[in-house]
Amino acid sequence: MNDFQYHDDCRADGGTPFVTERKLDETMVEAIIRSIATITGVDETDLEPLYDTVEVDALAEIVTHAEQRDRSVSVSFGYEGHTVVVDGAGSIRIVDDPPRKPSVGSDR
Repeated sequence: MNDFQYHDDCRADGGTPFVTERKLDETMVEAIIRSIATITGVDETDLEPLYDTVEVDALAEIVTHAEQRDRSVSVSFGYEGHTVVVDGAGSIRIVDDPPRKPSVGSDR
């Protein structure tokens, strides 16, 4: 079974979208780490700690609060060259960030 499903309607800026769901035995953080590791082809332990990017306890609390009250919520953040979007239904969407173009007149 493949962890990811391709969704044409999720395209953003030419990125390749992937959607995954949390497995029954993993936390949302574990699902995000597993998904990014699978997409990038690196070991989970080689990724930067997710807590350096986002307050993981607050993220989990926002999503859990929305689920308990049957409310819609969507939280997005950048991580390891991707945009991660988590919603209140437990869905995790990951989109490749497009390459950044240097500013006009920049030496980069």
